[in-house]
Amino acid sequence: MADDKLPVIALPTGMPGQGCSRRQLMRGAALAACAPAVGALVGCGRISPDRDVNVGAPVDGKLVLSTSDFRELARAGGAIVAHNPCVANPVLIVNTGSGILAMSALCPHANCEIAWVEKDRQAECPCHGSRFAGDGTVLSGPAVTDLQTYPAILDASGSVVVNLFAGDKVFPPVTNGSVVIDLAEPKYRTLQSPGEIAVDGEVVNGPAVDPLSPLQFTFQAGSSGPGTITVEIPPFC
Repeated sequence: MADDKLPVIALPTGMPGQGCSRRQLMRGAALAACAPAVGALVGCGRISPDRDVNVGAPVDGKLVLSTSDFRELARAGGAIVAHNPCVANPVLIVNTGSGILAMSALCPHANCEIAWVEKDRQAECPCHGSRFAGDGTVLSGPAVTDLQTYPAILDASGSVVVNLFAGDKVFPPVTNGSVVIDLAEPKYRTLQSPGEIAVDGEVVNGPAVDPLSPLQFTFQAGSSGPGTITVEIPPFC
């Protein structure tokens, strides 16, 4: 952004502006500090006034948001920050017009809530100016860590589905309240042989003080392979 070419206009308190520059953004953030700065910038056209919303609890780790209920997601360029009762970190969800993006809404630098800048198709931290690409990659500091991203789609019913627990390169995703581990996969080879170690989740060395909650599982022998282990995942809240 060529900020030096944009005029810097001092706005009266509480009066929305038309065409805020990045310099104004940073000045407002420095004076008001994070949350107040975000509120002051609503009138700048950079941050939607309807961006913070409360949504229902995820099911199998998936947030489902109807675009009829969350109208910002029904338009190209619209974005919201979704807060749910089960997962501590809010999620920034964006309708780009060509797909849905979802990423952590907390800047890794100082945990300020980020905002989507529709004009630039980037996320920005109003507190200190860190910028992030649509795939969560940090573009400019002071943040040095990328944002966590989540798979998200617009389904056939017109709802946005964000998969908060889509699995990783180690474990498969949660489906119907459980994780199924196929022991035939090479990465699970160590689970194919019986062991003599029993783990009950008790704390053996601090600083942790609370034990881990044990998970129920079942083993199903395979007809032509090692079989599967199904781990039951309890509700998140």
